[in-house]
Amino acid sequence: MIHRFIYIFLVAIFSFLLGKDYKGAELRTKDSYVYGRFEICYKSVKGAGVLSNFFTYHDFTTSTADWNEIDIEILGRYEDDLQFTTITPYQSIQNSHAYANFNPADDYHVYAFEWTPNYVAWFVDGEEIYRQTGAHIATLTRPQKIMMNIWAPENADSWTGEWNPDILPLFAYYDWVSYAVYVPGVGNTGTDNNFIVSWRDDFNSFDTDRWQTATHTWNGNRVDFTPENVFFKNGKLILCLTDAENTGYVDNQAPVILWARTDNDNIIVEFSEDLDSLSAVNPSNYGISGTEITGIEIESNKRTVILSTSGIETGQSYILVAFNIKDASLEGNIRSQSITQVINNQPLSFPVRINVGGDAIYGGKYLADQIWSQQVEYGRMDGWLENWFGDIAGTEEDLLFQKGCSELVKYKIRVPTGVYSVKLMMAENRLSQVGERVFSVIVEGSKAASDLDIIKQVGQHKAYEIIADDVTVNDGILDIHFTNWIDKSLLNGIVIEKTSTSIKTNQTSQPGSFKVMQNYPNPFNPTTLIEYHLPILCEVDLTIYNRAGQLIDKMELGSMKAGSHQKLINLNIASGVYFYRLTAASGNAYYTDIKKMIVLK
Repeated sequence: MIHRFIYIFLVAIFSFLLGKDYKGAELRTKDSYVYGRFEICYKSVKGAGVLSNFFTYHDFTTSTADWNEIDIEILGRYEDDLQFTTITPYQSIQNSHAYANFNPADDYHVYAFEWTPNYVAWFVDGEEIYRQTGAHIATLTRPQKIMMNIWAPENADSWTGEWNPDILPLFAYYDWVSYAVYVPGVGNTGTDNNFIVSWRDDFNSFDTDRWQTATHTWNGNRVDFTPENVFFKNGKLILCLTDAENTGYVDNQAPVILWARTDNDNIIVEFSEDLDSLSAVNPSNYGISGTEITGIEIESNKRTVILSTSGIETGQSYILVAFNIKDASLEGNIRSQSITQVINNQPLSFPVRINVGGDAIYGGKYLADQIWSQQVEYGRMDGWLENWFGDIAGTEEDLLFQKGCSELVKYKIRVPTGVYSVKLMMAENRLSQVGERVFSVIVEGSKAASDLDIIKQVGQHKAYEIIADDVTVNDGILDIHFTNWIDKSLLNGIVIEKTSTSIKTNQTSQPGSFKVMQNYPNPFNPTTLIEYHLPILCEVDLTIYNRAGQLIDKMELGSMKAGSHQKLINLNIASGVYFYRLTAASGNAYYTDIKKMIVLK
């Protein structure tokens, strides 16, 4: 949030004066608004070190005493987090990190906030998620412009994550935006029907009467904004983040390996952008020193590839080379070679104990805290240290509870696939009143604590614990997410114990349910890939139909074991809409699913 502290002083500086190496984009209304419902449908940017936003801002500020701003900020580093913020006079910041049960970079979702004299409330897909009330709301009175932007902060790893220019170019896609005026008692939309839609822009074209592009920057912003990175296409507004030489909505960069690390006998490979699936699963496109590839799968994010091998030796060094990997862009960029040293995982010993906020091993058993990266087995993605010196009631481990981490959003620990008990330890040492700090904790997608107020539970300087039992981890990483409602989240220690653990030796282990994925690429010509998951051993058939229901092709795939499978099909047929149906039968069990696909020549 660096821009909030310095933006006011440099808002008029143009990009040609600074000539930064990277270019972002901002679109803003010419008119300003006071109160209303501000709503947008968009797909955020994906990648650490960057963010894409929808917000309102008082653009006529001559002093921090005039500051008014309301934000929806989506940080590309997270797969399940949304940040909602108000900034009131003298840059007083009130914000929340809210958990999302979806990745906002994967698909379009509708976000909104209502600004009234009494509250500001944020909504996701029509559901209210967070609401601010109190004295600061009465200071949000100044006219604000509606804005959307994409940018990358400098020196803000604890907030947005580590910057890596290899992930460029990046794009955020905005489908539509609307404004509804606040008319309490006589409206027809929003909370209590207190709003009436004034206008909606579907971005079929650039409405120069309503919008203007930005050409400024500020200290702490890695990019300057350029109109060339504001693009309209196929009913979408596309905001681009690029280098200085390749501006606009175009991808001239081929994919590169960001990192690779061992996972039992697998090697997990992360690429810089979405891949062409056919290229990604071609065995001839990979080489590994010291072992052989026995299977390849690409995960649903289209950037992560799982290489099954003939065996990984502990302590041995591996070099991975990827040849002729193609990206999923329209340009179809291909990198002839990308090479990396494979990171060897170092499994943790159980029980895992972590001294969160502490920079040293505590008591001979609690591991020192650290920042998360692909090089480590555990760590926090963010947060600030919060220390206190004094006695802690209810524990003999005072030093553990004296040091903690505040404004924590995500803690990650690598563990084998299995079931765990997770204990979270905390003590309130800074605040003293009920209602001063309220937050929730989500462990592997399930709430472990809701609207937690430690002072209300046990008081100040007293140990408090949350225990989440039967926590199932399927992807090798235990995720702990913190949602702050008032002030910031807090954590002092973690203890993880095994309940039952099954080592994941192959990516095609039983998924537990029947599922047919959308074919990729789609549209295609003439080859596409269909992935499906089976809960048990089944006899599998795949049939193709046209829109009239006529049979185009039928493939008997035979007996397939439980797990994940892929079928590459080649259809030399006319352009149009078709349907594929996959059926799987085993004894009395019968599964089927139908999906649409498009052939485009």
